[in-house]
Amino acid sequence: MPIQEPITVLTNLPILIVSFYCFYSLCRKPSRASPFALPFLFLALMTLCGTLYHINNDIFFPLQKYGTMIFGGLFGAFLALAALFDNFKPATARLLSIFPLASLIIYLPAIRNDSFLPFILLLLFNILIIFLAYLKGFPGKKALCIYGACAAFILAGFIQTQPLKLLIFNNNDLFHLVSLISIALLYVGLESRS
Repeated sequence: MPIQEPITVLTNLPILIVSFYCFYSLCRKPSRASPFALPFLFLALMTLCGTLYHINNDIFFPLQKYGTMIFGGLFGAFLALAALFDNFKPATARLLSIFPLASLIIYLPAIRNDSFLPFILLLLFNILIIFLAYLKGFPGKKALCIYGACAAFILAGFIQTQPLKLLIFNNNDLFHLVSLISIALLYVGLESRS
């Protein structure tokens, strides 16, 4: 059985490896960044489902909807939740948690097989929450890296929605490459102390 989308699989694999590494690293040494481990696990599971789908669309089609999109929604919402708990007192963070949780509840029935648009909109909403949560830490290294990660995710989302091809890469491959940069910036930001 030949791989249906080999370049897309190759651009997905680094995201899978880096996401599992970030999850493992944040779990291994408890710190203020530990709540961010769960979003990285969701990202890794999302990427695993997507990788399998791109290996064989017919066999792994259900993973696209039920794996990639659900884990992607969990990634976005739990990333915003972690940002809230990283920046606010627990009572305030719990109150503000209604926003990422409500967005996840709205998102789940909106999942479609033929479009990443609901996922991108969910991620944009949660990026806004993250952006606002880290305003008080600006211009520290942590906030700058996290803002860089958010900007890269926004760029990746824009690329994902465009029908383009660059050399051997299609829009999905470029989305993966830009997302990888975003993940690295996010991890560096979380590991910094400022």
